[in-house]
Amino acid sequence: MVSNCPSCSTVNPEINRYCAECGKQMAQAAHTTQTTQTKAKRTSVAWLWLVVPVVVLVGSIIAIGVSSENTRKQNATATAQAMEYQRFLEAQAHATATAAQAQATATAQTQATATAVAQAQATATAQTQATATAVAQAQATATAQTQATATAVAQAQATATAIAIPTATASAIWSILAPLDSRARKVYGPYSSSLTQSSKTGVETYSSGVYLRDLLVDVVFTNPTVKAGQGWDYGLLFRDIGTGNEQYRLIVSSNSYWELTWGNAKSISTGNLPQMNTASSGTNRLVLYVNGANAYFYLNNQYIATLNTGEKMVSGSVKVASGLYSNNSTIGTTTKYANFTVYALN
Repeated sequence: MVSNCPSCSTVNPEINRYCAECGKQMAQAAHTTQTTQTKAKRTSVAWLWLVVPVVVLVGSIIAIGVSSENTRKQNATATAQAMEYQRFLEAQAHATATAAQAQATATAQTQATATAVAQAQATATAQTQATATAVAQAQATATAQTQATATAVAQAQATATAIAIPTATASAIWSILAPLDSRARKVYGPYSSSLTQSSKTGVETYSSGVYLRDLLVDVVFTNPTVKAGQGWDYGLLFRDIGTGNEQYRLIVSSNSYWELTWGNAKSISTGNLPQMNTASSGTNRLVLYVNGANAYFYLNNQYIATLNTGEKMVSGSVKVASGLYSNNSTIGTTTKYANFTVYALN
């Protein structure tokens, strides 16, 4: 800064106490300079008072802004951290749930496997038992087939009749009859009707009209209805030569008895019939094979006996009959018969 000399008005630097031109003291100038400097200082101080608050205010604003930004950043960071922690917790929970589900699934699979194994074992056991039962049944069937029954053999082989064969003896008989049965040729029937007793002494008959020596005859009789204590009978006549009582008679009666006779006088063989149905209106099936010197008698599909027919080896008529025993002849008694059929065996 500069000041003017009060004497010569020479401009001197402010620091000069004497004028460089005239040598006069620069006191006034110094005072002026001092005053100026004082004013300048005051002005500077005033500006400082103005600037400082502004600076402080600006600094505060900046600080507040910075603080707000930091707070926002901190909040964002905290929020991000909270979200990350939440995701962590959710991931842990999901992992725990997944593990629990996997454990439950594994347990269920283990249980299912155990159940399946148990069921398979039970099935295998049942199959083994079923197999054992089937084997036992097959063995029993094989044994029964070996022993043979009349029904099984007859159903498999008979063409004219179905004859049951309940015993080994009957099976052996059937081995004789099977060839006869296979060549049996129907010559009469089937025919159904009835016989009504017309006298106390006469035998009621109905003839097929065919004359044969070797034959098969099949018929079903219905028991007549009679008073209590009154007996009845019916049967077959064969090789009947038409002269009086010249025929074989096979008779069954209400006292479960059978008999083969020649005519009305000579008894050839007899026996009991526990399998006979003697009930009122009950039915009984008679089947008779006659072949040469032998005849084979069946009742209700069961083999009864082998009969000797060798005495009269002649051809004759085949008939159904009732009232063959005089004590069973009651006038008016009606005996029905059905499916009367005759086959030739020659």
